[in-house]
Amino acid sequence: MAMMAVRIEDPMTLKMNEFFDYHGRCYGLSRSRSKTGADGAQLEDFYECTVLTDWVEDVPVVFLYDHRICGWYTTAKIYRRVFHPSLFLEGNICARSTDAVLLREDAWILADRLFEENGWDFKDKLYRVIEDEEEGYEALAAILKRHYEKTVPVRYDLAPSMLNKGDIHRALAARQRQSGHRLSTKEAYDAQYAFCIEQCMTLASRLMEDACESISDIKTLREYADMAVTFGRGRADGYYYRAMAEEQLGFIREGLKSVGHALKLEPDGADILALKANLLADQGNYEDAAGLYGESFDISGDESYLLMKGRVLFLMGNVDGAYKVYRMIKDKQLLEAAGINLKDMEHKWPFVAIRGLKNLLKKNG
Repeated sequence: MAMMAVRIEDPMTLKMNEFFDYHGRCYGLSRSRSKTGADGAQLEDFYECTVLTDWVEDVPVVFLYDHRICGWYTTAKIYRRVFHPSLFLEGNICARSTDAVLLREDAWILADRLFEENGWDFKDKLYRVIEDEEEGYEALAAILKRHYEKTVPVRYDLAPSMLNKGDIHRALAARQRQSGHRLSTKEAYDAQYAFCIEQCMTLASRLMEDACESISDIKTLREYADMAVTFGRGRADGYYYRAMAEEQLGFIREGLKSVGHALKLEPDGADILALKANLLADQGNYEDAAGLYGESFDISGDESYLLMKGRVLFLMGNVDGAYKVYRMIKDKQLLEAAGINLKDMEHKWPFVAIRGLKNLLKKNG
């Protein structure tokens, strides 16, 4: 049985990508995250695979950063093609979250000597296949078993929550002192609702800025949003933040229910419509998602929604449509920040020629 070793480019991705529990699965990537190609690995690097092989399973995968082992999947399925489980997540290596082991940073294992002694050279790739017949394979497998206990939680149900009900009660007490009288039930609920929404805003901001430290942040966001729904019935914000957390966690059905409640209360909310579009895109319903991003832009004029519309059009294979949407964006810094260069797209994608080729193939077929 072969093993795959994968080099990590940025350790900040570990807790929010390779070791993020997305509805019971974790996704690794064996090509650079800065690239957009559909191929993640050349599976013919495995002895038993050929150029026609689409996937191989039951493969242990070791992740390294700066010559140190930072975690591994005890068993995983490795695909040639890169998948997009959600708009924020991609990968061609899939493992159950129960099989994902992330070491504490102070327990990362120096492994450069083992790799050098056995000639395990990555060359121009981010991964290296190590066959069980190769010298050093057993030594690497033994290292993983020996350090298994020095881990941090990866699974959603094991990740600690930072929600503190005591803080909610203290906020209520402070509000009561400021008012100088005993609060009515409605006033008390309003105070508790306001505190929960404030926490949701802080956590959501951290999420949008890619500053979350682990799945615990997303779990806490969902729990504060739940509290906000309890204290603020008839208000959309609690449902909105709950749907945001559920989308990140891969709870798509739950997220669509939450965003549905929010839209009943605020049917013209551009951000709520865009969040529903995110969920539909994660579900693979790109066409409806693109329509909702368009509605969000029409309501708000926010060009970031055009960026998202172009993204899903590209994912559904409508490159021409994506290009046209990107050209509508006046804020060129927005395109630049997203890594989109229209001149490069024009050079790489001669759209009329591609359409003509498709039509020609159709006629001749």
